[in-house]
Formats: sequence, C-alpha cells, structure tokens
Amino acid sequence: ALRVQHQQSLAVPLPRLNAVEAQRLARGETVLKSIGQGGDGKEGLAAVMIEAPAELVWATLLDFGSWPSMVDNVTAADVYENSGADIKVRVVIGVGL
Repeated sequence: ALRVQHQQSLAVPLPRLNAVEAQRLARGETVLKSIGQGGDGKEGLAAVMIEAPAELVWATLLDFGSWPSMVDNVTAADVYENSGADIKVRVVIGVGL
C-alpha cells in the first residue's frame, strides 16, 4: 500500500541527490533512489523535473485511477482511506516473468 501525504500549497524541497543524480536530473532523466526503511516497509522516491503549474502536477499525481495508464507496471491503484491530507492507496504492480 502507498501512503501519500500532501499539502498543495507547500513547496516540497528536492531530495538530496549526489552529483551524478543531479546531472541525470538536469538532463531530463528520472532519478530513482532508495531512501531506507519506513514503518510499513522499504521507501523510495522518483525525482523528475516537470515544467507545469504545481496545481496540475498535484492533480495528476493524485488521480490514482489513472496510474495504470501513466505508471509503468502499475495494474491497479485504489484509494482505501482518505482523511484529507493523508491518503492511503493500494497499488498493484505487475511484473512479467
């Protein structure tokens, strides 16, 4: 399950990237990074530069029903709890064997 915390008016700082990751990001590449263990398992992040208004980015990210058509290997994404700024989503990832 995915737990999303958001506050649309909050400017979110970029994660700490090393020099190689920063160069990849500057070239327009997506940077994937493991950031440790959370309470429910492993945590990671994806960083990508997007030239769009923050409101559009948030609206797109929070449109979980569209994730299967936007995110590689995601076959389903369903909100099972929504308490405002705290949204819990069940994400199913299919991996070909």
